[in-house]
Amino acid sequence: MTKTKKPLDAKIVRILEFAFKLRDGDVDSVQAWLTSLGCKDVYRNEKELHLTGLTGVRVGMIGNQDPITCAVQIGFALAGPFWPHVYPELLSATSKQWKSERDQRKAAEASA
Repeated sequence: MTKTKKPLDAKIVRILEFAFKLRDGDVDSVQAWLTSLGCKDVYRNEKELHLTGLTGVRVGMIGNQDPITCAVQIGFALAGPFWPHVYPELLSATSKQWKSERDQRKAAEASA
């Protein structure tokens, strides 16, 4: 019997999209998305974003970090300390996407 891969939840896919944007330093789009969902801005500068998440927990985010850290920061903004229970596959999905990205980069460098 073969295991069928369950597709990722749409919420996880969206968090991944913005985690990688935050990793690339696109704090503006992450801020716009999170505030559109109901998070409240507290402080902002070029690389940092501090906001009150949906559960009332204050969260700080810094662009240009690894995508796993960025995904956790976004998870905290959306679900507070309960993010591992609300989004249980977030870390593994982020890790897989990041590994795939690194492997593609290594292959491109090897062929150049």
